[in-house]
Amino acid sequence: MLRTVLKKGEAMKFLSLFFICFSLTGLGQTTLNNDSIGLGAHSGGPSGPLHAPSSNTTTNTKLIYWIHGLAGNAQSWNRVQTSTEDQTGNPVNGYPTRKTEGLCVDYSGHENLRIFALGGYVNNNLIETWRVAVPRRDTLPVHSNFVIAHSQGGIVARAMRYQNLYNHGLYPVQFGALASFNSPHGGAEIIVQTHPSSGEVQRWINRGCEAFTAAEVQQLVESKWWVDFLISPGVVRNFSSKVCDGLDGLILPILVDAIRKPVATDYAVGAPNLEILNQAAVIDTIKKVAIAGIEEDPVLWRMLHSMTFTKDTSLSGHILFNDPFGLDNDDELPRTITNLVSLYRFKERFWNTRSKGIYRYIYWNAREKETIYREARQWLEGSNIWWKRFIGAREDSAYVDGYWCICLDSPQPFHVNTINDCRGNSILPCNAIPNYKWHTTEVPSDGVVTLSSQHDYPGATRLTMQNTNHMQARNSKETMRILNNLFDGKHGHKFKLKRK
Repeated sequence: MLRTVLKKGEAMKFLSLFFICFSLTGLGQTTLNNDSIGLGAHSGGPSGPLHAPSSNTTTNTKLIYWIHGLAGNAQSWNRVQTSTEDQTGNPVNGYPTRKTEGLCVDYSGHENLRIFALGGYVNNNLIETWRVAVPRRDTLPVHSNFVIAHSQGGIVARAMRYQNLYNHGLYPVQFGALASFNSPHGGAEIIVQTHPSSGEVQRWINRGCEAFTAAEVQQLVESKWWVDFLISPGVVRNFSSKVCDGLDGLILPILVDAIRKPVATDYAVGAPNLEILNQAAVIDTIKKVAIAGIEEDPVLWRMLHSMTFTKDTSLSGHILFNDPFGLDNDDELPRTITNLVSLYRFKERFWNTRSKGIYRYIYWNAREKETIYREARQWLEGSNIWWKRFIGAREDSAYVDGYWCICLDSPQPFHVNTINDCRGNSILPCNAIPNYKWHTTEVPSDGVVTLSSQHDYPGATRLTMQNTNHMQARNSKETMRILNNLFDGKHGHKFKLKRK
């Protein structure tokens, strides 16, 4: 059963995990260089497009290849896959079993390959090997089989299709339809923002690590008067900075190797290989469905909350053991963050009052304590906005809307359209000050990929899951609804599966 209360200790533990595992990864590191963003020429030339048959024949059994995303593994889709085939001893209400056999593809450990090489590896070494191993699978028509993919898995499946289309002598066709969940078909801006040489994300999270660690350590120091007397806020800030720098230097290479792989550069926004995939998709006649998620604010904290309960993390517990579609609640962490902001604001105001009047002689370091809590509060309050910028879901811009003209012989400034209009009838010097206006544009996202990118698969039917973040996309009630509709044939006969 989903927990409904997140204790403060658990919240602290989670945020610590965020700054160690999320922030310190930086999603960009030593295995990448400037050349890895400029993609090389794809291997193999066109040997003639291979189109899927247009027959509407439905076989009794179809094979499903469930493909995980970045840093996933065979467990990512496992509970959904097994529940689709057999629910003996663990019925899932509202999700009927189907006549199918599936493989949870596991390409973990091979994300150091580029996208076309990885697609070829999955096609031949994993799927082909599994399919031909059992005669009953090998006799099924391959064009009746299909793929269900999450996130990066959708890009991997498209790379497989590229190899099928242009190098089918080496890469035999494995499927005739593809449904992607939350895949960055139009590119992932977060990959650009975490580039080793120019990414902003790492510096932003390091600032958050220092601010949050300082605030929590300061609270611990204040809990004992004698500790508060011995340890100054300056020592607390210095300690927090060294903790974050130390973790970054020692743990970062290991964590980055586990999470950020070279294959990700092939679907960064603007990556040349995305255009190659798009050109192939235009001529590819297989049935394609691009399913996207839209999440409510705060998208960052909702996404991170769901991340802690997926089968890809060590914090998953047993939430999905009985219900593979039970990952709907994502309100706990946002509430915890709201409470932390309130607490830090209270502490900030408390020490602000102690820095004035007669109090300032008693609490001589009150101003430093106020600063510690203010910086932590400001980082938490602004984190969701910053994150949306990093993933391409928000853009802030400024433009000049005329000028304010200030003249020595004019009692009030007046507005003009151009600098030349500023002087007017004045015979004395005037000064034109630009009148800046700010414009903010936000687009829907799942907390990692924008809606438009998730739908940007040429020729695909576009579907949307409401209130579903990137980490929920495999295991929510919306996922179950989409899969039921797919398997009932509502989005094409290619996905239709007979109920058992």
